[in-house]
Amino acid sequence: MADGATQSCPGPLVLPVIFVPGIMGSRLRAGNDSRWDPPHSAPQDGNMARDRSRATDPEIPEEEWRLTLPNIGRGDPTEQSTRDRFVQDEQLRSAGKAAGAVATWGRLDGAERRQRMIGNPGQPFRQNFLTVDPGNAAHFEGRMAPNLIPMAVDRGWGGLVWEFYGGFMRWLHYFAAMEIELPAACASLKVEAWACPYNWTGDNADAAALLDRTVSRAVQEANTEHTPRGATVLDPIVLTHSMGGLVGRAWAANNGGNGKAHSIIHGAMPTHGSPAAYKRMRAGFEGLGAVVLGLNAAEVTALLANMPGGLELLPNQFHKDRAGGTKWLEVTGSGGQKLEELPDGDPYSEIYLNQTDWWKLLDAALVDPEGNNPGRGFGFFTNNLAKAKAFHTNLGDTRFHPNTKMFYSDAGGAFRCWDRVEWRCTEGSVTSATALSALPTNMVADNGTGRYAFQGTEPGRLWGTNTVDIAAFEIQGPNANGDATVHTGSGIHVPGTVESEASRNGYAHDQAYNDASARQQVSGWIAEMIAAMV
Repeated sequence: MADGATQSCPGPLVLPVIFVPGIMGSRLRAGNDSRWDPPHSAPQDGNMARDRSRATDPEIPEEEWRLTLPNIGRGDPTEQSTRDRFVQDEQLRSAGKAAGAVATWGRLDGAERRQRMIGNPGQPFRQNFLTVDPGNAAHFEGRMAPNLIPMAVDRGWGGLVWEFYGGFMRWLHYFAAMEIELPAACASLKVEAWACPYNWTGDNADAAALLDRTVSRAVQEANTEHTPRGATVLDPIVLTHSMGGLVGRAWAANNGGNGKAHSIIHGAMPTHGSPAAYKRMRAGFEGLGAVVLGLNAAEVTALLANMPGGLELLPNQFHKDRAGGTKWLEVTGSGGQKLEELPDGDPYSEIYLNQTDWWKLLDAALVDPEGNNPGRGFGFFTNNLAKAKAFHTNLGDTRFHPNTKMFYSDAGGAFRCWDRVEWRCTEGSVTSATALSALPTNMVADNGTGRYAFQGTEPGRLWGTNTVDIAAFEIQGPNANGDATVHTGSGIHVPGTVESEASRNGYAHDQAYNDASARQQVSGWIAEMIAAMV
């Protein structure tokens, strides 16, 4: 609306909102066998359990809560005791899921993980090996009112990992319209929340085509239901999390999304990839989640090297750290001397396809551990990386929806992450690039958790020889603010047309949309977008 204009509202407003989750945020199955539905890292967190359960329903009908089983020793049920029971049930459900995930994933080595998510040894990635698990009514018991469960299933909510996104989807449905400040002339707003879960192991270009179908369906159904009743259906808004932002950008650029949605809001998007992906392929994930996600290079490489989607999270040719630097991989000497800095311009050839230098991305033998053919396995990886590079090149540095908003974390402490990965000499004396290149390479040891040693022999105390470390390099801890996965540079280095806002409160990457300040930011942006549309 132009400044100074007298604003009127075209009747009740209906806003389709489509949410696109990040990598690992969609539940996947092979046939009818669940293959991916991870737990929350803090299953007993009462606030999060409350947020994603019916404990926060605006109303629980009396006829329903009176039928709730009473708490032993606490008298007859009340509405509040029923809400408390929903929290307890969600906590128990999440704890059981966490225990099951640890029991399942904790015993799997790299080869077994690959077979679970990719297929049999010797087989390359196949887009249709895994599909989204859409969930069913049982999935939503205690999480949505019974009369709303069919809607949640129909709109894709069941395909989301509920522990990551359930609270946010409930917020969109129940509370967003209350928190969005409407223009003075507008009396009512109905937010219709949809989800677009997808097979995140595959190329994000394929997920963009799925998003296109989801947006079209959301708009069509809103118009069919509400237009005859005199409501105005607004242009849709797409919300994305993490890698879902790359899906959204690809949809806007290649599937006509620029003209199909009013705006896109990205949260915690790794705009040009994240050095954390390199670190994890060389040294495993961090924290308790590593039991499921992979403790070491063998467990992570067997999955991500076989997934185009996973490789699309590697730093691409446009990546910049917070300060604007483009060289994100470095080797430093025992006195802090910079011995190597990469990439010079092409991370694909210099780092990812490199099989000569010890700081390379991966060991070819880990791609298909039971395939008994490292060359073939490396060929699988090469094909997947080619898809990732093509995806990166297509998006480029500037292809965003013309009305894009972003929020990202600029927090330190527990939310520190990598915008540069440093291999530092922690044993021996290596102070120059010449000394580094002179290290013997006939005996080396890579422990798969971020330590690489150059070795030699010395005479044994009594007989024979002993193997000793001549020099060892270790990956250093996180160096930059962020959300423990995506660093702040991803939110800083974007085109000037993109409005990008930092949050210094801090939130874990998978919980970005569960942060109160992030939700407040989103509702404020949506209010601006609605005002522009009416």
